[in-house]
Amino acid sequence: MAQFTVNDSYVAIQGHLMASGHFAEATIGEPTAWGDSGQLYGAIWTMGTRSPYVSFDSTMRVYDTRVRLYTQAFTSPLDSREFVLARAVQQIASDLAGDYTLGGTIRELDIAGQFGPPMRARWGHAAVAGVMYRIADIDVGLVINNSSIMSI
Repeated sequence: MAQFTVNDSYVAIQGHLMASGHFAEATIGEPTAWGDSGQLYGAIWTMGTRSPYVSFDSTMRVYDTRVRLYTQAFTSPLDSREFVLARAVQQIASDLAGDYTLGGTIRELDIAGQFGPPMRARWGHAAVAGVMYRIADIDVGLVINNSSIMSI
């Protein structure tokens, strides 16, 4: 039986971000600082875990994962920031849906919400190291079978 790792899944997501051509940098974990060049940055981290299915010989675990896209806020032209985020969200969501096992590192991405909330994107603002960023959060569940044998 395949042994799945969350680490490998996050590296696969990071690879999608960097391969898209939209990002200056993508990290695993929340950033402590980004450049202020007005480029697009990305970060991936775990929001929580759930076990929606348990049987005598199998366990399913869902890792609620956030992919956050950052661009410096309040720089001109403002409309281009929204367009950049919208294009990046569209491409990353499409790339993830097309690689729903993340190269075989997980059972599937819970795109439609079979085991909890569906994949979604929300926009907002966040301050990092005293700099205000316009952000877009893509939230999606990583579904892993047999978590009792899973390694982190």
